[in-house]
Amino acid sequence: MAKAILLAVLLASAPAYAIPDYETGRDLVQDCTAAMTDAGDGLLSSVHCMGFLLGMIEMHDLVASSNPDARIYCLPDGEARMASVSGALQSYLKVNDAWMDLSGSALVAQAMRHSYPCE
Repeated sequence: MAKAILLAVLLASAPAYAIPDYETGRDLVQDCTAAMTDAGDGLLSSVHCMGFLLGMIEMHDLVASSNPDARIYCLPDGEARMASVSGALQSYLKVNDAWMDLSGSALVAQAMRHSYPCE
């Protein structure tokens, strides 16, 4: 019983952090830019950006592992560094600025397809 009360107190006193949903590419790029330049929230922005990108890559790989025809991009061996992926996203959106208000996940998929096409 004492452990349950202690756990409840610890959970109630823990700071709450909002998890970004990246409704738009603009939101995602803002965090990724802060992550690469140490601007803004710095570490927190970096964790959010890199976690989101890694999740997108992992989901793509999971789907493609069961259906190779579903692969929409192909990262070269050793190229899966998050800075490269984040840079590809930012470069893609600089050229396609009008799309910044679209879904962050859709824009990541498009940027990856454009930057790392399967041949």
